[in-house]
Amino acid sequence: MSFDWYVSPADKFQYENEFNKHSKNDVVTLQDMDPVFHNSRLQESEFLQSWQLIDIRFENQLNQTQFVYLMHVLNSRRRGKQIPSGLPLDIKEQFLKETVERPLYVRQSTNVRDVGQSMNKSQQELEKENEQLDLDISAAEKDLKLAEEYLRDMESSEEEMDGLHEYYTRLLQYLSSNVDTSALQTRQLEQDVLVLHQMAQQP
Repeated sequence: MSFDWYVSPADKFQYENEFNKHSKNDVVTLQDMDPVFHNSRLQESEFLQSWQLIDIRFENQLNQTQFVYLMHVLNSRRRGKQIPSGLPLDIKEQFLKETVERPLYVRQSTNVRDVGQSMNKSQQELEKENEQLDLDISAAEKDLKLAEEYLRDMESSEEEMDGLHEYYTRLLQYLSSNVDTSALQTRQLEQDVLVLHQMAQQP
């Protein structure tokens, strides 16, 4: 049975209030979630599996939207539902749009003046710059990986829609030629094919 990702308005309001209790600077970290973990009464492995499902950038922090879905997964698990293996495409896209912004260190183009400034910097300052550059490179690599996964999901969804459209088209042809169906049934099938066709044409 597929996982139900619908979050009711009442639950969403409750989860957002919970987020406000634990958040700092509009995010919650894994360390901030200790009270939530104990209240969930789940095994540590299940809690971490749920966290890793929602933290798609592996940043060890979640914004409010991500927190709401994490609480939804945790409470669903408490009610006996299985933890889903992946996120729906629309939710993943929402996470990518709303993920916590990270300040990037932008290094200016190297010239004689920059070299002179670097020579005047302490070893500690240079090491901090290099650490930040490494973090930016790692973040860019993660963003690239997520973009590639998103494109694969889009291609997979398009193939599924094409397959459904072909299936309903063949079914309609079969029923029209081999089965004595009512006009109402035939009309409904025609409408289903039209809807699928329109969905398949959407970008």
